[in-house]
Amino acid sequence: MTDTSKGPHDITAANRVTASGPTKTHFPEDHPQEMLRRALWEAHQSRISFKSIRWLCLRLRPNWEMSDKAIRDFVVGETKAVEEQNREALANFWLHSPQGRALRSFDISTSPKFSEVIGLLASGRATLNSRRDWARRYFMYHGSYLKEDHYVIRVIDIESTDGSTLVVTDSINDTVSLGRGTLVAYGALVFVREQPQILLSNDENKVGFSLFIGSESGPKIGEMDYALGAFIAITPHDDLIYRRALLRRSPDGNAADMIQQSGIFTLNQLKETQRRDHLEAFQQLARHEPKTIFQDPITKLTTN
Repeated sequence: MTDTSKGPHDITAANRVTASGPTKTHFPEDHPQEMLRRALWEAHQSRISFKSIRWLCLRLRPNWEMSDKAIRDFVVGETKAVEEQNREALANFWLHSPQGRALRSFDISTSPKFSEVIGLLASGRATLNSRRDWARRYFMYHGSYLKEDHYVIRVIDIESTDGSTLVVTDSINDTVSLGRGTLVAYGALVFVREQPQILLSNDENKVGFSLFIGSESGPKIGEMDYALGAFIAITPHDDLIYRRALLRRSPDGNAADMIQQSGIFTLNQLKETQRRDHLEAFQQLARHEPKTIFQDPITKLTTN
């Protein structure tokens, strides 16, 4: 995919680009042609060859035809514009797809700030010690945000698809709050000071983005057994919620069996024999008091 034999500084003098962008532009910065030119320039600055730029577009448009040289001429400004069908094909991958935006962000010193976030999630860059392994299956425990006096058991499947990126699948057998059966959301995991943060995209019993922020995890070496923290989401009723949350690894976790155990339960249901292990996890969570520096000052305004 990448051209490691040549970088941005190996381009000939006639085709050289500056550190801030292409030397030749022909339209305002917000013009579709210039937006695409800048995106392709960022990709090439990340040491992606023009051949690879074309090849990646072919994955979405197998019958698309445009030469490597034509792409190069456009990127360096020798060509004023590309035909609309070519602009659309290139933009479809390099401007609009998550993969294209992530590839452009590898050289984050020259990328827009939003690309740093996309690149972080897509590339799996982390501060985690290499001696720790998070690619496992976990139960997540927290109090319900849709049913009063209920408790939630989710299944969090964390896997590394390429040896770096940590992909997350969040599943729950929800037959109580929405009555739809198994609900699934997807996201990514990164680490901040060796603690996990999971960003999920949802459209089920929570909507938009939700976030798990870990404040404690262990052990420090080997397979991670647990993480304590907070879960933040928006409900289908547009309520912003915050719940303490616990991730606990299931050593022999079969996905189908774990999802069958997940769901939304009352305290009496958790006391039943088949759920006593889960009740113990909730009791562990109940003993966890997240550290707060001070009370939210806004609460004082409600008393005056």
